[in-house]
Amino acid sequence: QGGCREFESRRPLQMKKQLLGAAFFMPEDSSQKSSAPKLPDDKIHQQNQPIPLRRSRFI
Repeated sequence: QGGCREFESRRPLQMKKQLLGAAFFMPEDSSQKSSAPKLPDDKIHQQNQPIPLRRSRFI
């Protein structure tokens, strides 16, 4: 989860990536969402942004 902060500084890039790869990353996104139930909806939404970028780095 320390990586999430690193990606937060690149939020504009994340949004772009998320929009481009939304269809591909949606399954991952929902699985990550369930792993962060303590966060309010706004925080969860923000946390979902780094995840697509993070996944895309492995591809």
